[in-house]
Amino acid sequence: MSHSTLIVIDDDTDVLELVSREIALKTDFNVLKMPSGRAALDYIEANKVDFVLSDIRMPGIDGIEIVEQLAGRHDRPEVLLMSGWADVTLAEALDRGAIGMVPKPLRVRDIIDAFLPYQLKPAERWQSQEPLTPPGKLQLHGGKSLEESMAQGPLQFGRSGFFVANTLAQLSEEEHFAFKIRFDDATSIRGRGRAVWSRQRPLHGFLPGAGVLIKSLDEPSIDLLVETVSKNRPRSVVPVGQTIG
Repeated sequence: MSHSTLIVIDDDTDVLELVSREIALKTDFNVLKMPSGRAALDYIEANKVDFVLSDIRMPGIDGIEIVEQLAGRHDRPEVLLMSGWADVTLAEALDRGAIGMVPKPLRVRDIIDAFLPYQLKPAERWQSQEPLTPPGKLQLHGGKSLEESMAQGPLQFGRSGFFVANTLAQLSEEEHFAFKIRFDDATSIRGRGRAVWSRQRPLHGFLPGAGVLIKSLDEPSIDLLVETVSKNRPRSVVPVGQTIG
């Protein structure tokens, strides 16, 4: 069985060496080291890569640009960002297409935990290990269809979660809950989620709301979401939200 390939990108050679060595020792990843975004993108263009761990602030092509350039690829690797600065929020990173963001100084355990769910296919990742009844505190009307909800709105889906505006539900950061979202085409999405960020007031032109990562789904919901994501290929893991106006 072949091991997944992980590229680590950082212009700081000390960090690059240390993180790469620790991940190689503690996982089955085939770990490759890249000193720049350009070198990594050139390698990915010619080779199959499963995961990328990239610093955000780098000369030339930075971590956000790496995420954006990879977002349109059919075989895009999953990207986890790392940064010692607060100039990029988790909401922005997830919206651009990263699966998350880990702060520096790094803990290798956090990196491993972030990648672990994405080593599974979505159908396996979202299989529920606990009953989904009762539906929980969050019951919403999601509009005409799941596909339409991948456009901008007060409820907007990405490929692994959704944004919900405060006008529909007010969620606190790190809140865990069950949800059921009904659509006019007689379909629904039912599962459990975690609010990974919360915006309590308008910010940078976006309405207040929360970003939710899906933790588990029932079988019909898995089938519906996998099919719709495959068809529409949304860039965002979790959308940043609805703009004001």
